[in-house]
Amino acid sequence: MGDVIFHGSNGKRPVNIAEVAIELSDGGQDMLVKRRIYRDGSNEYFMNGASVRLRDVQDFFLGTGIGMNSYAIVEQGKIEYFIQMKPQERKIVIEETSGVTRFEEKKRDAMVRLEEVSKNVERIEDIYGRSRRPSRRLAMSGKDGRSSRPSTSLCAKSTPTFWSMATES
Repeated sequence: MGDVIFHGSNGKRPVNIAEVAIELSDGGQDMLVKRRIYRDGSNEYFMNGASVRLRDVQDFFLGTGIGMNSYAIVEQGKIEYFIQMKPQERKIVIEETSGVTRFEEKKRDAMVRLEEVSKNVERIEDIYGRSRRPSRRLAMSGKDGRSSRPSTSLCAKSTPTFWSMATES
């Protein structure tokens, strides 16, 4: 997207930002959607002046029927194309115009996140299982070691005896 940022000319310096905004009105409700593109490749998105994620903007447009593949506005001559579509293609167009694709997209995202979480849980259970095996073995060997060692109470009861050799001078 860096090619949409002004690179400068004879009398003007280059800039590091490009911005585009669209204002949509529905009855008394206005929505201003804005995107800023920086030369370093980063983007910012705004809806009615508030900073939002790209995902929020996409969700908003999924609900309106406005989008890259949307058929909310049909050109003259495209009706014939619509009639000649395969049933599966026609179903996609009808779902897009009715707003069902918005919820299907959310469902798809939720399923992907759920799959990631279940993989993480499986990984954690595997690590936990591997860490439990050595600790069980150590606990068992610790019990064996305690039974073969002399009792500390026996050592405490015995009196120490010191032997010394007298040296003759």
